Amino acid sequence: MKIQITARETLKPSSPTPQSLRDFKLSLIDQLTPSVYGSILLFYSSINGGTNNHFERSEKLKKSFSDTLTLFYPLAGKTVDNITIDCSDYGALYVEARVECTLSKFLQQTNWDQLGELIPTKVESTEETVGFFSVVQVSFFRLRWRCYCYEHLA
Repeated sequence: MKIQITARETLKPSSPTPQSLRDFKLSLIDQLTPSVYGSILLFYSSINGGTNNHFERSEKLKKSFSDTLTLFYPLAGKTVDNITIDCSDYGALYVEARVECTLSKFLQQTNWDQLGELIPTKVESTEETVGFFSVVQVSFFRLRWRCYCYEHLA
C-alpha cells in the first residue's frame, strides 16, 4: 500500500476567539496528567450521495473543521505552561493523503503495521507537529472511499 501526502497546511478557526476566552485554564487533573497522544481512525464511504471530486470534498472538510475549531477554540491554541492554553487562534495541522488501494483491500490485509501510516504523526516523533495542539489527516482511498483521522496532541 502506497500513501502519498498531497497537502499539509495550518487551518485556523473560521472566526476569531473573543479576547475574554483567550486564556483557557486547565483543571488540576489536566495539569497533573502526563501528555499523551490520542488517535482515532474513522472510515466513511461516499456511496450515499456526496461528490466523488476529491478537491470538493477536501474543501468541505476544511471548512467544517475550521468551523469546529471556532466552537472548540482550545484545540486551535498552544500550551503556554502546564496551567494555561493560549487560545489565540494558532490553528491545527491539516494533512491530506491519497492511498493507492481500496479501503476493502486495505482492511483485508493481514499487515496491521500499515495502519500507522494513516495517522498524521508518529508517537515517537513530534518534530513535524511542534506547536500544534491538534492534527488531522484525511486519507482518500481509491474508488469512492475515504478515511478521517483525528489526533489530539495534549
